[in-house]
Amino acid sequence: MELDRKKTTSFANIWAAVTAAGAEGNVIMISYSDEEAAEIARVAPGAMMTASARGSRDLETLEALGVDRTRVIAWTGTREPDPPAFARLLDEGVEPAFGTLGRKGERLDDQYWADDDGSEYQRLVDDGVVLIATDEPYRVADWLTADDDGWAACASR
Repeated sequence: MELDRKKTTSFANIWAAVTAAGAEGNVIMISYSDEEAAEIARVAPGAMMTASARGSRDLETLEALGVDRTRVIAWTGTREPDPPAFARLLDEGVEPAFGTLGRKGERLDDQYWADDDGSEYQRLVDDGVVLIATDEPYRVADWLTADDDGWAACASR
């Protein structure tokens, strides 16, 4: 489950609730800036997080702020898929994430489903994206063939 901090709380409070529930291995904290990623790393060093990154320079910036790259899923945006960035991240040992969600009529979800064909999502997975943020999660999950491989990988851990 991805946890998105709102202004009414702190990353420390969120992580306290996560640890109280024994859910440390089941959540990903969302950061919207390098500074937020550093704060997550400080208050929740065992937490997985999304942090903006497209390659080694971005990862080095995060590491200089105390972020452990092994705890990062690299957020690559919502505008246009960037397969070369996905490949760079994978070469660095960091899994990429991409979003197709957003304002109705402007989001990639609407464009991808305009022809009732979700092959664009499969292309993202084939290009190495491990996390797709979408407003259509059940529809995307039904379409993807790669989810079987993902479930098998999770079950073996």
